[in-house]
Amino acid sequence: MWPITVLSRKVDGPSSGLLTTLEDEAVRQAVREGSADVQFEHIVLAAASILHQLALIKTSDPAELHNSRPLLDRYGLSYAELMGRLVDRADHVVSPSAVESPTVPARPPVASPEVARAFDLSRRRAAQGASYPEILAHLFAMPQARAAISALTADQP
Repeated sequence: MWPITVLSRKVDGPSSGLLTTLEDEAVRQAVREGSADVQFEHIVLAAASILHQLALIKTSDPAELHNSRPLLDRYGLSYAELMGRLVDRADHVVSPSAVESPTVPARPPVASPEVARAFDLSRRRAAQGASYPEILAHLFAMPQARAAISALTADQP
């Protein structure tokens, strides 16, 4: 798990540590998927993953992170359920004979242009004092994030 930095910094805003953690976790989710680019799907998975990881290690959530839980619940973004859906979809799409050994990408994933713009906007909002739940709500309101949430929470592949 990426360490969570929750120290408030005047220049970056009080939610900048959680936003940095979200960005780092989105890259990690892209690596897990084998993607060369960080997409909105990875941001959504990252947001759910952070809370899941803290629960697994029985660490209490920082207050701002805890306050994002209702937003994740509203969209049905339980990390365990999301992973279960992704595994089920992979079982339907990939036959056992088609599975190849994983390859190490030549470079770490980078944010797609749309994701880079979304993160830049989020950093500006953090610098203006927006809370992590407010930043997450703004990210999730973007059409690309809404499409990713719909795709991730769909019951059918």
